[in-house]
Amino acid sequence: MSKYKEFMDNLFSFMPQSTQDYSNQMKNFFQDSFKTQAGQAKEYFSTMKNSMETLMPTMFGNPFTHMLNQYNAFHNQLNTTFAPYAKLITPNNDTKTLNEWAEIMHELNIYNIKNAELQHMIYTNGVKVMENIAEKVANKIENGESIDSLIKLYQEWLNTSDKNFVALFESDAYSKLMAEVHSLQLRIKKATEKQIEKLFKDVPVATRSEMDELYQTIYDLKKQVRQLQSMLEIDEEPVKTAKKSSKK
Repeated sequence: MSKYKEFMDNLFSFMPQSTQDYSNQMKNFFQDSFKTQAGQAKEYFSTMKNSMETLMPTMFGNPFTHMLNQYNAFHNQLNTTFAPYAKLITPNNDTKTLNEWAEIMHELNIYNIKNAELQHMIYTNGVKVMENIAEKVANKIENGESIDSLIKLYQEWLNTSDKNFVALFESDAYSKLMAEVHSLQLRIKKATEKQIEKLFKDVPVATRSEMDELYQTIYDLKKQVRQLQSMLEIDEEPVKTAKKSSKK
């Protein structure tokens, strides 16, 4: 950048001194304007962010906690409303299956909220990284420093992202939420597979539970065979020793 500036200064050195002074004044004017605009934009963004957080604290805090509470209240109210009507129906296999599917849908809704919260946590962390980079760029412009390398800027973004995301993944909040999402996934998967097996109980197709039971039986039988073989090998050792001694 300095070599380019030197080249341009030499190129326009033939111009009158007054023109060169005017050009320098315009250059300083634009540099000062950029500094002022960067400072104003920084202040405007900070003011706007604080205003939005004040007006909508649930959206900028943790909206998913509020969303989950609202859903649970709605679900409990719905159960309370239809509970008297449900008692009028004689319990049978169909009502049991219907209740099980309702429980699956309930856990699926909770899973969607928790999974969205997990994604929002990662997204929020990414926004913080960009805010950090934008603040550093604004400070450099205010101090009159030039940003002449996109590679350095990209490297700065990588370093900042790595530090922030490592801190996020090591936090207790992220670990707890990730464990809840994973647990819900397994429960929903297991319950859904159980219901699907019920649908195909009259179809001549082996279900997963039956195959798992078969695999377990085969494993136990192989284990017993190995144990019996080991016992036979132990019993054969004294016989072989006795035969050898008798031949002598």
